[in-house]
Amino acid sequence: MRSPTSATRSHGRESLRGCLSVLILAAIFVVGAAWFGGPPIAATVVEASLTSAGFKADSLDVTVGADPPLLLALGRADRVEIEAGGVRWNGLRAGSVSLRLNGVDLLGRTATTADGRFGEVELPTAHGDPALAAITLAGAAKRASTTIRIDAATVNRLAIAEFASELGTTIDSAELVAPDAIKVRRGNIELSATLQVEADGALVAASSFGTVRLVEPDPAIPFTLSGVSAGPAGLELTGTTDVESLLG
Repeated sequence: MRSPTSATRSHGRESLRGCLSVLILAAIFVVGAAWFGGPPIAATVVEASLTSAGFKADSLDVTVGADPPLLLALGRADRVEIEAGGVRWNGLRAGSVSLRLNGVDLLGRTATTADGRFGEVELPTAHGDPALAAITLAGAAKRASTTIRIDAATVNRLAIAEFASELGTTIDSAELVAPDAIKVRRGNIELSATLQVEADGALVAASSFGTVRLVEPDPAIPFTLSGVSAGPAGLELTGTTDVESLLG
């Protein structure tokens, strides 16, 4: 027959084992929840950040990944992938966005690098309809190198409209000329203008007749333009984009 002291000790050990079993099961549950439930929860956090940054879309799919997934519990993600359609980001409108941010701090709302593409972007013009463009970017998320491409037909149409408005006469045709010029014609008269980016971010065509503004800057759009080049295929504007601002 066991003594009362031995029985008490045995009961204590059994209670301790029971408590440890509960703690282990709880830990397994928490780890499992973070492992499998972390990515969807993190995606919801990112979507909320996008909304607070003024990002809206008709369709939106956010994927968050981390290796191991437990990093998400600390607010860290290896990558955040955004696929969206019918996008409005403050003053920017785009038909589609495909974007990846790497080294993301979900709590600090920062990212290390970014790369992606904005399709069917509507760039505001001085008069009339916006100019459609495609935008690619890559590099440091805070200042990602950005290239905005506008096809030749769109640029020529835009130049004809803007020169006609500025000069008060009809323009028959326009043609891009490498590396940074555009020629407009009316009958036998030809005018050559140099394309350049103004300090306020506007794309202009400067000639002896003055300066014609083609694409107007929008302070709400986080692009900083710095250069322009022209060729038979179209126009390329270069600069930087603060992609990190998408995180709020």
